[in-house]
Amino acid sequence: MVLSRKYNLFNSELDYIIYLRSDFVVVIQMPEETRRKKIIDILLESENPISPEEIAIRLDEQNVNLIYSDMEHVVKTLKSLNYKVIAEPPVCKKCGYVFKKTLYKKPSRCPKCKSEWIQEPRYLVRRKK
Repeated sequence: MVLSRKYNLFNSELDYIIYLRSDFVVVIQMPEETRRKKIIDILLESENPISPEEIAIRLDEQNVNLIYSDMEHVVKTLKSLNYKVIAEPPVCKKCGYVFKKTLYKKPSRCPKCKSEWIQEPRYLVRRKK
C-alpha cells in the first residue's frame, strides 16, 4: 500500500513520524542522536579548546572514559567532513612534561615526576580552507 501522507511531530523529548495509510496509521519513533554526533556538535559550537571532561559535563555523562573512547572516531569523522582538528596534548601541571602519544586518553600519571596532576587533552575544530 502506498503511503498517503507523512507528518513530523516534534515532542519535547521524542520525534515521531506518522504515516497515514488508507486502512491504518503507523507511528514510528525516531532514534535519538548518537553520543558521537552530540560530541561533534559540541566541538563545532565551541570557540575555545574543550576537554573530554567538559564535553561529558555538557552531555550529562557520568563516565568520561566513554567520551575518550569516542574521540578517536569523532576526529576521523570530522577530518572526513573537511574539518581540521587541533589537539592540545595532555601536560603535567607539576613539571610541565608534554605527553606526545596520548591524545585520546588521559594519562594516569607523569612518567617524569610521577605526579597525577595532569591537564587533559583539549580539542579545537576549525573548517579547512
